[in-house]
Amino acid sequence: MGATATQGTVVSLAPQSGDYPLKGTTAQRMLSEALDRAQRDKQQSQRFISGQLGYKSSVVLSHMASGRVPIPIDRAMDFARYLGMDQNEFLLAVLEQRFPEVDFRRLLSSLKGKAKPVQSASALADELSSLAGKPLDELPIGIIKVLREAVQDDRASRRWIAPHELGIVELVRRYAPDGLTPAQNKILSETLATI
Repeated sequence: MGATATQGTVVSLAPQSGDYPLKGTTAQRMLSEALDRAQRDKQQSQRFISGQLGYKSSVVLSHMASGRVPIPIDRAMDFARYLGMDQNEFLLAVLEQRFPEVDFRRLLSSLKGKAKPVQSASALADELSSLAGKPLDELPIGIIKVLREAVQDDRASRRWIAPHELGIVELVRRYAPDGLTPAQNKILSETLATI
């Protein structure tokens, strides 16, 4: 579209992106449709889905689904797994949304055949997959979130409890759901010291 002049002022007739600059992108449509399916087929509210994906408010997810804000690249695989989208297609769509000037599909097709087959990432990844009984990418989002937190914490053993510690933690959570006061902590420490 062109522009018209009105009393010396140039008025653009090009469509404006307004508040929804990413509306109509493949990633936006895929996310919106996947959310609609989850709400329709699984009776999951957007608030519930947002919580499962680690967001405290459903507004952020709503803005992504409407094209108001971009979908974070680092969360694309989590979204795809939880919402049952093709992971590769959704990641590609999110990359295209973020970098529309790059032709990722052409880049990928030019790399096909040049890439060496990927062997196992590591013995640890194989062991974890074996313990889970499925590939790590297929684990529920909550477990993946816990794994990420554990790996990022250099003092994870202080933060995470062992199975034999679970009973005492459950008791504390039941009787002091908001945590122990200093006085309660002292009493518990003294009691445990006598065992």
